[in-house]
Amino acid sequence: LRCGDSLLGVTSLEQVRHFHLDPDRGRALRAEHPLFDPIKAIDPLVERGLAVAHALGSIDVVTLGDAERKRALQIEMAQALDPLAVVGDVVVGAALAAARPSEGDSTEDKLRSVVELLRTAFDDEAAQETRDNARATLRDAAGYWLDTDRPEGAIERQPLHWPLVFPEVFLAPGRLGFDVLVGNPPFLGGTRISGSYGS
Repeated sequence: LRCGDSLLGVTSLEQVRHFHLDPDRGRALRAEHPLFDPIKAIDPLVERGLAVAHALGSIDVVTLGDAERKRALQIEMAQALDPLAVVGDVVVGAALAAARPSEGDSTEDKLRSVVELLRTAFDDEAAQETRDNARATLRDAAGYWLDTDRPEGAIERQPLHWPLVFPEVFLAPGRLGFDVLVGNPPFLGGTRISGSYGS
């Protein structure tokens, strides 16, 4: 089970690679402020997360030990992809905060304000502590932006980034989606739902 707001997250790895909900606008921003080589900075993390996801998916849960192994691998996968989830939170948070009519800053303005932090967070030559601190500051900025206009008492916004929580579904070569979807269908009333969609 993955917990998060499925309507408030990135839906494509391109949004992370190009640091924008609209990858084309992100490419323009990257041309203006060179950030990092996405293939060098992001793809190794994706490959590591995918490898763990494949190992996780190959375990059939028969014993309690199997369940514990899957749990440990799930944590390992989440940790491998966490730097990308931080980028996803920043991208979504900036767009949400810029959508407020009273705010003068555009999404791009907000993203420009954290470009140096992003560069540091993915700088292989920086010390691990320096990168971790940059990611923590990015996470704080994302949290602040995600809080924009949140009603008092409402739960905190926690984006669910589909390609990062289900890399084996969205990022594995040859995969096109889930095998099964179970959900609560929209209510049409009476027999209209079966009439429209079949039994």
